[in-house]
Amino acid sequence: MALVEVARFLDLVEAQVVASALRSGGIFVFEQNAVLGRLDVNLVYAMGGVRIWVPEDEAADARAFIAESRRQDRTRAEPVQRPHIDVSQYQRA
Repeated sequence: MALVEVARFLDLVEAQVVASALRSGGIFVFEQNAVLGRLDVNLVYAMGGVRIWVPEDEAADARAFIAESRRQDRTRAEPVQRPHIDVSQYQRA
């Protein structure tokens, strides 16, 4: 069973969520550098991120799932509504 890299993440939590979702779909997942991320986040940056590896015959399905989930995140994201604060009432005379 040859493994291929299907994604790379600098955010450990995002990598773990993706790996968990793939596992729940029945795909074997190996997270390279995830242990380093638990020890020190700077090590993840130095190692080039957390790499997600899956069996070669399931790589296309895994890549499609990751691409779709990233697309959905962008379409669902709503802009942050920040309240307008009139600071003039707080200024000293």
